[in-house]
Amino acid sequence: MTMNMRFIVERGAWLLGLVAILVGAPGCVFHPGGETPAPAVADLPLMVYPPPPPQDTTPTTDDTLVVMLSGDGGWAGLDKAVGQSLARAGYPVIGWDSLRYYWHVNDPARAAADLDRVIQTYRRRWHRSRVVLIGYSRGADVMPFLYNRLPAATQAHVQRIVLLGLASHITFGYHLLSWIGLGPEGRAVMPEARRLPAARTSCLYGVTDPQAICDELVAAGFDVAGLPGGHHFDRRYADLAERLIKRITAR
Repeated sequence: MTMNMRFIVERGAWLLGLVAILVGAPGCVFHPGGETPAPAVADLPLMVYPPPPPQDTTPTTDDTLVVMLSGDGGWAGLDKAVGQSLARAGYPVIGWDSLRYYWHVNDPARAAADLDRVIQTYRRRWHRSRVVLIGYSRGADVMPFLYNRLPAATQAHVQRIVLLGLASHITFGYHLLSWIGLGPEGRAVMPEARRLPAARTSCLYGVTDPQAICDELVAAGFDVAGLPGGHHFDRRYADLAERLIKRITAR
């Protein structure tokens, strides 16, 4: 596949999501198969996968809560597949739709406050003390900015941060020209990424992804791993979920 064709394919999910937002399509109803968000966070575009009920045969995962920030395409593709795999493994998951969220928000401080609100709401609701933050693509790029702006008390509960497909720059909010390579370059990600706790942060990338910058974190002691494929990890989502679970369970 040529670079131009890959560009078109990778933006397809985003375009479909954008059309749904603009025309108010029925597909915009956000919670199929998930739980309705709690009232305290009902204004946010979240997909909620609760813990298994006590009588369920799904393995329990002690006190862990997973919050996953999606890529540009919204909660679909990799994000949805991996989130559902983690939920099936017994982890309660909050999926954050970056497409819908950043269409309206362009301030990292506000985004961090909203993330804090999500964490606090579901820590109390589900009695979870251990938080894992996962970000893919845009979700990975914004994660360092958000984590670094969380209250110290909230940071203390974050036991693992996983960045998938981290890139060099990010714009908060969406610029239509960005999807044809003409938008603003945005903020440099690496200065914020280096402020993350190296001992608790993993950065995974596809070895053929030309925009990935995870390798720049190796010298600082971060857990860095190159996986087969490009930005979508060859769509080997089950394998990716297994790698995430290994890092989630690491203490």
